[in-house]
Amino acid sequence: MIDQSFQRLWSNERVLNLMEQILGPEVAGHPVWNLRTKTPRSEAVNIPWHQDSAYMSNESYDHMIASAWIPFLDATPENGTLQ
Repeated sequence: MIDQSFQRLWSNERVLNLMEQILGPEVAGHPVWNLRTKTPRSEAVNIPWHQDSAYMSNESYDHMIASAWIPFLDATPENGTLQ
């Protein structure tokens, strides 16, 4: 079961509006959540450079897909931003 705070984020109007600008008016959510918490200076959760398409099935290529990184605190070089 997904926590209600993540459900609210998933259905947040601002997020959905941004996705509509990228994908068009029909936005659907993937049933699999990939939430990765990352604490500052923790090597245990570092994710190396990758392309999400390596984790998708061939049927995925028939759809426009967007992925988002949403930090829950200020993103600085000291606490681990995206490169």
